[in-house]
Amino acid sequence: MTEAVEGHITTEIVMLNPANTRSISNMTSQEFVEKLTKRLKRHPEETGGFQEAPLAYDAIWALALALNKTSGGSGRSGVRLEDFNYNNQTITDQIYRAMNSSSFEGVSGHVVFDASGSRMAWTLIEQLQGGSYKKIGYYDSTKDDLSWSKTDKWIGIFYGYKGLLLLLGIFLAYETKSVSTEKINDHRAVGMAIYNVAVLCLITAPVTMILSSQQDAAFAFAALAIVFSSYITLVVLFVPKMRRLITRGEWQSEAQDTMKTGSSTNNNEEEKSRLLEKENRELEKIIAEKEERVSELRHQLRSRQQLRPRRHPPTPPDPSGGLPRGPHEPPDRLSCDGSRVHLLYK
Repeated sequence: MTEAVEGHITTEIVMLNPANTRSISNMTSQEFVEKLTKRLKRHPEETGGFQEAPLAYDAIWALALALNKTSGGSGRSGVRLEDFNYNNQTITDQIYRAMNSSSFEGVSGHVVFDASGSRMAWTLIEQLQGGSYKKIGYYDSTKDDLSWSKTDKWIGIFYGYKGLLLLLGIFLAYETKSVSTEKINDHRAVGMAIYNVAVLCLITAPVTMILSSQQDAAFAFAALAIVFSSYITLVVLFVPKMRRLITRGEWQSEAQDTMKTGSSTNNNEEEKSRLLEKENRELEKIIAEKEERVSELRHQLRSRQQLRPRRHPPTPPDPSGGLPRGPHEPPDRLSCDGSRVHLLYK
C-alpha cells in the first residue's frame, strides 16, 4: 500500500496563513498559534480541532463584523438588531448579506465568501514523497491564481535559456552579415526579427510578472505579444523572398541561381582573392623583367665568347721548353691566359 500511494497529490484548505502578515485582530498567524498554545492545558497534537482553530477564529470575526454592519444599517428599515429571532426573515437576510460582503485579512488568510455563502480560502497542494507530504504550491480561488514552490528559480531558468537562444541568433546573424548571395543574404531581416523578439520579451516579461494576480490580463498580454512577434518575424523574413519570386520570376532560372550560388563567395574571400591576383600580376611582371635581363646577359656572354678567338690568335709551337705550347698541348697550370683574365675583369 505504501508503494501504491507514493507520489499521489492531495489538496486541502489552508488553515493557517503562511505569510507573516497582521490580521484584522492585529496578530500574525504565528502569534495566534503561540497564544493559543499557552492557553491550552494539553499538548496541541493531543487537542482535537487545534488545526481548525484559525478557521473558527476568523469565522467569529466574520460574524462580529456582519452584526456590526447590520446594527448600523437596520435603522432605515425600522428593525433593530435586538429584535432578532429566527422567525424574522428581514433581519436574517440583512445579516446574511452583510456576512457575504465581508472581506478582511484573518489568521487563516484572506476571508471572503462566495454567492452561496461558502468560504473561499486558499487550497494547499501537497505530494507524498518518501512517506511524508511535501508542499508543491497554493491555489487562490479568489484570484484564480496557482503559485508553485520555487517559482523564482523556474522562471530564472526559463528566462536564462531563452536569453541564450537570443544570443545565439544574434551571433548567427552577425556571422552571416558578409554573405554576398542575395537569396541567403537576409542577415538584416534576421537581425530585425531578433531585435523585435528581444524588445517584446523585455516588455512582456516584467508586465506579466506584475499582472500575475490578474490571470486573464496576464495571459492576454503574453498571448498578444507572442502572436505579434511571430507575425512580424514571418513577414520580415519571407515577404521579401516571395516578392522576389513573384516580380523576378526566379523560379524559372533555378539552374542559373544554383550556379551563381555555387560560384559566389563572401566579401572577405573576394577581397582576399583580388589581393592575391594583384600580387600574382606584380610577381609575374618582376619575373618577366628578370628573364629579360637573364636573356640579355646570355646574349652578351655569347658575343664575348665569339670575339675572344679573334682578339688572341693561336701562337706557333715552340720546340724548346721555354717557348709557347701548341694548340694541341695542354696548358701549364701556372700559365695565364690574357683573354680569360681580360674577360673576368671586364
